[in-house]
Amino acid sequence: MILSLALLLAPTAPSPSLALPTPGPAARATQGADEPERLEAWPKLEDAALAKREVARLRKARTEEMGAQAHAALVELGAGCAPLLMTVVEKEKGAEGRARAVAVLELVTDARHTRLIAEGFTSRSASLRTWSLGRTAAFPDPGLQAAAESALTAARKRKAKKGEEEELDAERRAAALAATASGSLDGLPELTALARDDWGDWGSAVRTALEGARGPEASAAVVATLAGERRGTVAGLRLLAGCGDASALAAVGQHLDSSDNSIRIEAINACRGIVDGDPPLARLSAFEAIEVAKKWKGRL
Repeated sequence: MILSLALLLAPTAPSPSLALPTPGPAARATQGADEPERLEAWPKLEDAALAKREVARLRKARTEEMGAQAHAALVELGAGCAPLLMTVVEKEKGAEGRARAVAVLELVTDARHTRLIAEGFTSRSASLRTWSLGRTAAFPDPGLQAAAESALTAARKRKAKKGEEEELDAERRAAALAATASGSLDGLPELTALARDDWGDWGSAVRTALEGARGPEASAAVVATLAGERRGTVAGLRLLAGCGDASALAAVGQHLDSSDNSIRIEAINACRGIVDGDPPLARLSAFEAIEVAKKWKGRL
């Protein structure tokens, strides 16, 4: 059975701990800078012919060993092979071939390449659009706001053909993440739905994207949702952990005394994100949450 694009190309699902994602080797190269260099061209390949051969081997790998060898060779070649791999994602009909290309792309691209990856936002291929949007969402880049908002608008307008509903849902989620990572608030409805209904799988990706929108405007938009029903309050607190600023702390602090332990824990995590930039705590017993909440009340 052909693998669904929703599973193949959606942003990497986090572990249940909801810790912020651990970057790969390429991503670690850009850590430590407030705003990384954004490249305007892909690195030049020293051996373009070799890259083409290895991409062909990766695409049509007849054995696991053949695929592994091509994978290793392309990772060694680095980001210069990304355009070739993006073409595989765009044109390869077989889901396994696309998956092998994505696996390499995830290792050779990082925050330096967001403007280049964004060229895939307008591809005719849903596969490439979804991957490009999801990948840039992992590295918040305010320079992509207009392009990401346009991609989200386009994804919302598309009509799914029969059997392609999951693929379109995946693209809309990826577009919402990309837009939010760029600093836009247009994707908040989709991210709110993920925070309510699918946090275990999407919490890390949502949190990473929300960092691009952190500030008073995002705080005000999300704080307004805290007074609703329970699941809406939980979702709002989860979002504020990533996009909230000091202006949201008074509203968050009111929930530290909640008798609902889930709400109390999410209020703690919101404080952690807003004040210290720390990731959510995965699990707290009711007793532990009460004690931690007391400490936070003393800090606010």
